[in-house]
Formats: sequence, structure tokens, C-alpha cells
Amino acid sequence: MDPIFNAAFMQVVEEKSKYIFGQGSGIKSASRISRNEIQEQLKARQKEVEDERRKRESVWKLKINLKRNEEIEKISSVAETVAIFKLLPFHVLFASLAPSGCEGSLMSFLASALYFSSIFNGVLDITLSTFLGITRGNYSSLHNGILIQFVAALLPLGLLIMYLWLNLQLKREGREVKVKGRENIGG
Repeated sequence: MDPIFNAAFMQVVEEKSKYIFGQGSGIKSASRISRNEIQEQLKARQKEVEDERRKRESVWKLKINLKRNEEIEKISSVAETVAIFKLLPFHVLFASLAPSGCEGSLMSFLASALYFSSIFNGVLDITLSTFLGITRGNYSSLHNGILIQFVAALLPLGLLIMYLWLNLQLKREGREVKVKGRENIGG
């Protein structure tokens, strides 16, 4: 039994027993104390106990939600860090392809393009979830959405590998990709 409810019940019983034995502030005989009066007081105490229990549960739920939010923020920060490291090869490639003196402008363009793609990605996420029928209560096709996002995330890496493979093939044929102001790429 709940300790709060038990304490409230014991308080009502003690108070009534004092009246019965003549120890209370007003002496009443046991026959004059109505059951309805005792039941009403007990119901009032039960209501107080339930209110206190609801308050404690709401505080407990808030603590749980705060812990979940902290965990979500930690996981999100790790995901953002991985996303930044995923883009490092592109930064190096763009810096090596940039004409001398234009590296800063090209890198700022790359950064703004990446931020635009992040915003556009949010719009596409909502569109994809609507298209797949993923709603608040229906997660049945969530695995399809995760698979599509996984493939879309690997697409730029595949394009980079294809570029490097093409560059290697050109070197084997004796033709090298020349960039103005640079000796050669990759060599």
C-alpha cells in the first residue's frame, strides 16, 4: 500500500479513535459519529493523496524528459561531428582544385552551399516522410526512409571515388588533369 495513503488513513483512524475514547477536543459518543462523516473525511484524504501522487508523477516525468533531451543532444552532437568529418575529403579536394588566390572564396562558397544543402535536406526529410506515410503513430515504413537516407548520404562519397578513379585512369593513359597554377592533382 502507498505510504502516503497509509499515513492519511492512520491519521483519520487515530482522530476518530480519540473521539471515541473521549480524548479529542470534543467528546462524542461512538454512536453519534456517523459512518458517512468518516467516509467523507476518508474520501477527502484520499483525494489529497491522489493529488500529491499526481504531482510527484509529473515531476518524475519531467526528470525523465530532461534526461532524454540530454541524451538526444549528445547523440545529435556526435552525428554533426561525423557529418563534418564526412565532408573533409571534399574540402581537401576543392582546396587542391582551386586556382591560386581563390581558395578562400571557393571555401566560403562551399560552406554556404553545405548550409543550404542542410536546410534543403530538412525539407526533403519532411517530403520523404510524407511520401512514405510516416506519421506520429505509424512508423511501419520508417526502415525504408532510413535506407533511402543512407543511400543518399553515401552518394557523394561514391561520386568522389568515381572522380579519383577517373583521375587514376587518365594518369595511366599518360594524360594528367592540369589545374592552372598547380603542377598536377594527386601527384
